[in-house]
Amino acid sequence: MKNMLLLLAGVLLFTASYAQKGNVVKAESLLNKGDVAGAKAEIDVAVTIEKNASKSKTFLTKGKIYKAIATSEDPAVSGLMGTEEAIAEASGALKKALAMESEGSVNYNFAEYEIEDFWSKYLNTGGEVYGEEDYKGAYENFYKASLIKPTDSLTLFYAGVAAQQAELTDEAMTVYYKLIEQGDANEDIYSTMVYLERSEKKNDAAALALLEKAKVAYPENADFMREEINILIAMKKGPEAIEKLKGAIEKEPDNASLYLNLAVLYDNLSVGTEEAGNAAETQDLIAKAQTNYEKALAIEPGNYVGNFNLGVIWVNRAKVYYDKARAMDLKTYQKEGGKLVEEGDKVLAKSLPYLEAAHVSEPEDCSVMGPLMSVYTQLKKNAKAEEIADAQDAAGCN
Repeated sequence: MKNMLLLLAGVLLFTASYAQKGNVVKAESLLNKGDVAGAKAEIDVAVTIEKNASKSKTFLTKGKIYKAIATSEDPAVSGLMGTEEAIAEASGALKKALAMESEGSVNYNFAEYEIEDFWSKYLNTGGEVYGEEDYKGAYENFYKASLIKPTDSLTLFYAGVAAQQAELTDEAMTVYYKLIEQGDANEDIYSTMVYLERSEKKNDAAALALLEKAKVAYPENADFMREEINILIAMKKGPEAIEKLKGAIEKEPDNASLYLNLAVLYDNLSVGTEEAGNAAETQDLIAKAQTNYEKALAIEPGNYVGNFNLGVIWVNRAKVYYDKARAMDLKTYQKEGGKLVEEGDKVLAKSLPYLEAAHVSEPEDCSVMGPLMSVYTQLKKNAKAEEIADAQDAAGCN
């Protein structure tokens, strides 16, 4: 009888203990039965009890309960709290459980599985709706996945692309800036961000700051420096761009791209001075452009941009003679025009080696074939002109 009373007392004690709020086992049992609200109430108390707070099982259970809230399609469950808050609570608890265990232990493996399953649910759903062209829905799911793995570059990249497709510019920029800060941005992301800062935000200063980072991350990409030059010119900071390039050349005197960019800068500046009617300054800038194109080609003879632009410089110089001849009246032309055209042809001939080299570099580029055929025609190199005409037809230039 005494043993029976002791046993009964033990059962009563266990029942009373189980009935108290804050029981981890009960919380898990309620979750398994589908009573997520009850499980949440139970675990919220459990984590405040000192003996529970030192056990990974407590936080593993909490993570599973809050994960159920975050992912549920039942309004009664999902309405228990905001989705983002539920994701934060779930992922935080699961990561804490992971940190409390040794790698490879049972609870470590359980926590790791729950995190991966949680993350992949949003990632996969995002991919599915992206394929259905629901870009806003895709972004929302990728964003939720990023709350679970905040530094995962793939998740962030998907979120950025989806946001951009959905025309959620601010959201896309936030994600892309994070990738840049992490050192995970590719060249396209930098280019996109420069475009968005300039076109959408009208913030050239921010675009310049991005280009500074892009040049460090991708020093071989000459487009970043060219874009920087374009922005500086647009900001009326041509002299600053020149000094920046000259400084870079001092550090890398064998870098063809630097000479090329400096030449292009002088070329671009000459357009403005010509429009302003400043002939002397225009010629000075063109001469400086020519010098730097030649330096670039001395290092990289086959460079398309250097050859093409240098060829155009000689074509434009020859044009001055032809324009003067065309402006003459008949009597003056008969007396002096032939000599002017002859001088023009001599200058024009200097463009040929460069335009031909550009054509060899880019044999299907229509932009070089046009001026090259004009030069051949003017210099009466008819067979060569016909070859270029055939090449234009083949490339679909006409």
